[in-house]
Amino acid sequence: VKLSCVDIFSFLHSLAEFEITVPRDTVTGFYSEELILPCTFPADSSWDLRSTVITWQRGLDVVHSFYHSQNQLDLQNRHYVKRTSLFSQEMAQGNASLKLDKVTLQDAGVYTCSVSTNTGSQKK
Repeated sequence: VKLSCVDIFSFLHSLAEFEITVPRDTVTGFYSEELILPCTFPADSSWDLRSTVITWQRGLDVVHSFYHSQNQLDLQNRHYVKRTSLFSQEMAQGNASLKLDKVTLQDAGVYTCSVSTNTGSQKK
């Protein structure tokens, strides 16, 4: 593959524009209720669901994964089984937020949202 300087600059510029957004402040949940952990990404007309990978983690634990156009929960930590979901109908608008049901005290911690699409990737 031969790329000119202009092609490389355009590619690097598009990667620089890809930035996911998560809250700076602590998100607080209430015991046994649902909690939304916000995460958004830039999705324009070139966005492709098939190339989108969304992974939520708490430390090394996989909380929720989405790729190949569907939820992929084989590696999900058992603590989160049947308690997590994404807003799949809103992904085309850049919504990668996680819904966590039946919050417990053990859910406290730092969560990381990773998004990779055909236009870029980032982890926060």
